[in-house]
Amino acid sequence: MINTINAIYKNGRIIFDSDIAIPDETKVFVSYLENGNDDFYLNSSEYSLDKIWANEEDDIYEELLKK
Repeated sequence: MINTINAIYKNGRIIFDSDIAIPDETKVFVSYLENGNDDFYLNSSEYSLDKIWANEEDDIYEELLKK
C-alpha cells in the first residue's frame, strides 16, 4: 500500500509535517513539487474538480443528507 505524507525538504533533510512510525528498511518513494508550480497544479485541479462536484444534478444528494 502507498501512503502520502506531507513534508518539506530543508538543509538536506526531509521533515515530515507530523510524527509517523515507519519501520526500519521500509522502501520509500520520494516525489517533490518544484517551487513556483504549486499554484498552477492546484488551480488546474480545482477547475477539474469544480466540473465534477459543482453541478446542479448532484444537488439532490445534498438534500438527502439534510434528512
